[in-house]
Amino acid sequence: MDTETFPTEFRSIHKRILQIDPIEYSKTRHYLKGYTSKISPYLTHGVVSTKEVAYTVLHRYNKQKAYSFIFELAWREYYYIIWNHLKNIIEEDIDQEQTGVIHKKMIKNILNTSTGIKVIDNAITRLHKEGYIHNKERTWIASLVCNIGKSHWKLPSKWMYYYLLDGDIASNTLNWQNIAGTFDSSKIYFNQAEINKYSDSQQFETFIDKPIKELKTIRVPKELQDLEKDFELATQLPKSEIIELDPAAPILLYSIWNLNPNWRKEEIEAQRILVLEPSHFNKYPISPQRVEFILSLAKNIPNLKLFVGEINELKGLNRSKNVASIQHPTTEHWPGKKDKPELFFEQVNNKLRSFTDFWEEAQKFFDELSL
Repeated sequence: MDTETFPTEFRSIHKRILQIDPIEYSKTRHYLKGYTSKISPYLTHGVVSTKEVAYTVLHRYNKQKAYSFIFELAWREYYYIIWNHLKNIIEEDIDQEQTGVIHKKMIKNILNTSTGIKVIDNAITRLHKEGYIHNKERTWIASLVCNIGKSHWKLPSKWMYYYLLDGDIASNTLNWQNIAGTFDSSKIYFNQAEINKYSDSQQFETFIDKPIKELKTIRVPKELQDLEKDFELATQLPKSEIIELDPAAPILLYSIWNLNPNWRKEEIEAQRILVLEPSHFNKYPISPQRVEFILSLAKNIPNLKLFVGEINELKGLNRSKNVASIQHPTTEHWPGKKDKPELFFEQVNNKLRSFTDFWEEAQKFFDELSL
């Protein structure tokens, strides 16, 4: 992992947030060499909240200059709200079935970085090596796999999530569904001309060097026809610490979605436990690189102990009457009080089904916001 790209020390993370430039972001964010804040891994793992980041940016820039950046934060909150509302429904085609599907496997040349499209192959190489790629590259890969390669979105979306250090289940899953045309949009296509526009590439005569209209009707190119028959993803979890809980003292349960050192920081006597449930990682596997990244972020929380096992296996937990965690769709079965996550647009109706409706309501709050 490139530790300079993604520092894990808390002060360095906050320094990065303080340096966010929403003006440059607005101008260049669509280009592969444009400005990106690279704070998404810390938002995903709850080191900082969207609310904290939004107010930090708005403290330094007026609402007009910060608009594009806040708009993108809204997408993250929208996807979280949809997941929180629909639960496991997001694991299947939501609004309509994906059309044109001919298989539910992984494409060999995607895994082997040998599609022949240089920008795509380079992006997949970096995904495997560094755990991060540009949002444009994520869209292109998903579109290539689903809409040109005719694969169902579910397995390849989990493949991408496996490697991403900022892999957010809601954002990743629903983005793939958007691109595949199963949720809140029609299918998204791209071609070589678009790649060349937003990157330094000047590649031509690839199998996607065609007008979009033509790409919508072509047969699966030979470069995307070979499939991986025995593809599996697995998580290598660390060993658990031996933990003896004191039922008389407060117990604070952390998940990989809440690694905020400031959460209930004033509760000095609290017992702090990071819980990694094997059942969760069987369903949503992550790479060894990401496990290492998570454990590094956890070091920012003083006296945090590691428990690897199902929550009901944590001895002494059921005898405590003072247990707390932060609400999250993956930890609803955890006992005790659930603190609400910090959302910038927390007042927006959580049952809104389209982003257009969500943003219409969110923008009213943003426009009326006094700083």
